[in-house]
Amino acid sequence: MKPLVPTAVVVLASAPSAWSWADVVASNAALVAELNADPRDSAVYALNEFSSLSPTDFRALRLMAKRGAVLPAALCEAKQRSQLASQAPGDLPSSWDWQSLGAVAQVRDQGSVGTCWAFSTAGNIEGQHFIKHGTLLNISTEQLVECDASDDPSGNGGWGCADCGMFGGWPYLAFDYVKDAGGVHAWEEWPYCVSPPRGSGLAQCWPCMAKGYSIQDCGNHASLYCDANTTMGQGAPGLCTSSSSAVAQVTGWLAASDNETEIASALVGSGPLSVLMNAESLQFYKSGVFGPSHCDPANLDHAVLLVGFGSDAEGGDYWRVKNSWGAAVSWPNLILVPG
Repeated sequence: MKPLVPTAVVVLASAPSAWSWADVVASNAALVAELNADPRDSAVYALNEFSSLSPTDFRALRLMAKRGAVLPAALCEAKQRSQLASQAPGDLPSSWDWQSLGAVAQVRDQGSVGTCWAFSTAGNIEGQHFIKHGTLLNISTEQLVECDASDDPSGNGGWGCADCGMFGGWPYLAFDYVKDAGGVHAWEEWPYCVSPPRGSGLAQCWPCMAKGYSIQDCGNHASLYCDANTTMGQGAPGLCTSSSSAVAQVTGWLAASDNETEIASALVGSGPLSVLMNAESLQFYKSGVFGPSHCDPANLDHAVLLVGFGSDAEGGDYWRVKNSWGAAVSWPNLILVPG
């Protein structure tokens, strides 16, 4: 199976002004045809609610800056000492799905910001809580966006890693934040508002960058329009500095190895896992095992939740991942990634 690495910036580049929306859709239709003609990819692609976005704009609105295969030191060290509960390789089932077992909460929509890292983190904590306590929570991703300013100067291939709100982040740092913050709140108390999807009924808020965020590793976002008074964490409720109503705590985290059999064993034995993937060709994915020919598995730009694995007669072995782009009829809420 292709490696998925445990883990996230938004710059919109509009299509040339001479282009009409019809031109963009026509160009995307040609791209869909090209993807469907790929002999190495058994997935089906189709125009959808993202059809009016050029691939460049789509990547800016939904994905994160590319991350290389060189992991930050903290993750490398964690891999060396990992003691994740696992299933003996010889006892691994041919398929597994934590969603069918009740450990995966409903699909959410991150909107047009780079907060996939927060949704992946929340999904991981939800799964762990279910396995330990038998109840499925909905964890507040908004808390992570508003409050988490974690930074790892050891970097990623020479660059520091940090949690940067709507501009990306890393799940391993988010786990450290939740541990140090005394827990994480429920979605019902602290709903997502930084980029609520149309028709969701969620109110819009304009959070500032988290207090103490790393300018070096996140970039300087002093010009970001924000209004802390519209938020529950940075505003009057002050939830960023209160854990009295937290519904789940984190005592630490572990990293899975790069060996795919060991990843499958950890998934079965420990629960859903936070991972990163290359999602640049996911814009028009509809069904099947996602495996475009032009896809570098080392260029990671999207955090998701690994929830299962299996085998498809046409596409072969696959990983099953939960996405955070909503559950619209035309968009699959779970993606099959080749193994």
